Order: sequence, then C-alpha cells, then structure tokens
Amino acid sequence: MDDREKRFLRALSGMALQYLSRGEDLDNLAMSGGEHAMILLAEYGLITMEKGQCRFGRWTEAGRELLNSNWPTT
Repeated sequence: MDDREKRFLRALSGMALQYLSRGEDLDNLAMSGGEHAMILLAEYGLITMEKGQCRFGRWTEAGRELLNSNWPTT
C-alpha cells in the first residue's frame, strides 16, 4: 500500500468512525455510500463483516492502528 492509499484509507476510516460508529461496531444505516465504504475498508482488512452481511462491521486491529497512526493527511 503506497502513501496515497494510506491517506485515502485513513480519511475514509475517519469518516466511518465519525458517522457510522456504534461503539466498537459500525452500522452503515442502510446508506449505499456507507455500505460501499465499509466494503472497501473490509477489502483492506480494516474492518470485519460477517459473510453475506453488508450493514454491520467491526474494526480490526489493523483498522484501529490506522485510526491511531500519524500518517500524513495532506
């Protein structure tokens, strides 16, 4: 993963944390944008989603590390 991808994923993760978090869980509230964001975060291993499930997810250790990282945002 290059720096550009890291910046993108950190921004997307931050948005998910702010708008989709329900404690440790994520809920996309049945919004297509939230669903697509969570699917992408899951593809990168930053959240887990149950097989066949596209509404709820949970941060992985890698996702929590990303959110707490000091990667540049610009």
